[in-house]
Amino acid sequence: MLENFAKLNENLEDCEEYIQKVIEGKIKNEQKLGGMINKAMSQFTEEDFSLLESMILANFKDAIIANNLVKISMA
Repeated sequence: MLENFAKLNENLEDCEEYIQKVIEGKIKNEQKLGGMINKAMSQFTEEDFSLLESMILANFKDAIIANNLVKISMA
């Protein structure tokens, strides 16, 4: 699961980097790619993003606790 979140984060960072470069005029806007990003993001409401954020935070905390328990049991 952590690998999936890492990949999701990487993909979102790529999108953010692309958007920032377009805004700054460093690269030309690709209509098709911009449309795909817009279509993907428009499927979610603000409530969806809040729920996703809380789920990620909860799973991250669980992973940290599990990792610490493994370290303690090995010690």
